[in-house]
Amino acid sequence: MTFVRAFPNGHADYLRAFFVDDECNYISSVLLAGSNREIIELGAKKVLEAAVVAGATGIILARGVSPLTTGLSPEERNKANEVSCLVKLVDIFLLDYIIVDQPEAKGLYSLDSRDRYERS
Repeated sequence: MTFVRAFPNGHADYLRAFFVDDECNYISSVLLAGSNREIIELGAKKVLEAAVVAGATGIILARGVSPLTTGLSPEERNKANEVSCLVKLVDIFLLDYIIVDQPEAKGLYSLDSRDRYERS
């Protein structure tokens, strides 16, 4: 996951989508939101449109946060579920939603199979 840690310092709160093909090869990425407010206001349709333009079959969402955190707010969890349900309709899958601590990016958290976020 070195490409996740390569974000420039100073961008503590962001949401970035990484797009992959059906063999999980990296295609491209796009910054979806650059602040907490933008993340909460982000519509699932924007994520879907970006994935379709990229020709992706899989999406990995990366969330940068300022303080050390062990999970997402209920609003962000609901948004991740909305994205997952919407993209599945066109055979694109939300593969993971990871959280990267800032500014050193030493902590990495990931959604596991039990729908909980844990330090990996």
